[in-house]
Amino acid sequence: MKTKRVVPILVIMVGLLLFAPYVARLQAQITAEQLEKIRGRKMTAAEVREANDLMRKWMRYYDVMDNRRFHIKGEVVDEQGTRLTGVTMWVSKSVSGGWWQNNRDIFRGEFTINGTFDVRESGCESVSIGFEKGGYYRQSIDFFADAKANTREVQDKIMKGLPVEEPMVGKEGLRIVMEKKGEQVHLVEYLDSMEYQIDGRGVILDLSLPTPEAFKKVPNVTDAKQLPAGCVYIIAEKDKTGKISVMDQNKPGQQLRNLIFPTKITMFVNSETENEGFILYEAKNALKPFHEMKLAPETGYQKEITVEPETWIRIMHRIPVPFYFKSNNRYGKGKILDCLIEKGGNSCKFGVVFYLPIKSQGGRNLESIYEL
Repeated sequence: MKTKRVVPILVIMVGLLLFAPYVARLQAQITAEQLEKIRGRKMTAAEVREANDLMRKWMRYYDVMDNRRFHIKGEVVDEQGTRLTGVTMWVSKSVSGGWWQNNRDIFRGEFTINGTFDVRESGCESVSIGFEKGGYYRQSIDFFADAKANTREVQDKIMKGLPVEEPMVGKEGLRIVMEKKGEQVHLVEYLDSMEYQIDGRGVILDLSLPTPEAFKKVPNVTDAKQLPAGCVYIIAEKDKTGKISVMDQNKPGQQLRNLIFPTKITMFVNSETENEGFILYEAKNALKPFHEMKLAPETGYQKEITVEPETWIRIMHRIPVPFYFKSNNRYGKGKILDCLIEKGGNSCKFGVVFYLPIKSQGGRNLESIYEL
């Protein structure tokens, strides 16, 4: 098939999938009359044959990719490398629901394993496995990305008319490391928005108060002497007109889907005590940073965090910006969620979440079952 013919034929395919449901059921042939209605011109017999041939190939491709085979084999160990016995393992597979239908997750069951596992599944798009044992954090793995690894190879063979088998996803020698739980603490959640207005008014976070009262309005966030000791507040950078400065959406790397973000916001801890403030944390697993943040550092805290363009890009992609903090001699952790510019640049709201152990527990231990 010549390259220049691919685009028109694909247009035909899209039209048929939208307007001829029986085609999706793999029934009947595409007729010249049906193609002519979509293309708006007379179709030759060769074009009709070519459209039907391409349709059959694409249907074959999706049928093959919806029916992969999986063979997953490995061991479950503790952090010292010793195989664990009495582990509960579960297996689930994702099966195609057909055209215009969502995939169906089929639970394949729970099994008790002793150190090793061997999973074989077929007729599915993906497989997920998970492991649980008392006193350990559960683990789970999805093999969707592995299943997609040979997609192009299968597609090329089918388009060339070559025979193919359902792809085999083989994973051997997997080592699942179960992490032992430490002493769990109860964390109190402070979740809302701090606010800054160009006339100085704003909303601060007073961590000494109960959560319903912790976010409170103040007449001037720029006068630290009038703010509660240990509170957290924000100040946004202003432009030449006195409005909150926003990012230039035309600069390379700053096209944020037309969302408006401030150029710079600084979050402060109002404390005169040394070694209080924030420490930014680089997570190994960007989606679950709090699970890693089990013990707050003793030193290294800075009074402020400045959030600039590269951080907004990260937040736009729903990657949280986690940090440790210390205030009034209490340790905790938190993450920056978002920022909303309001009223033509007159104010902004800064979404953030903080977690502190209840006062009776205290200390630097922040390990909790949250966000697993």
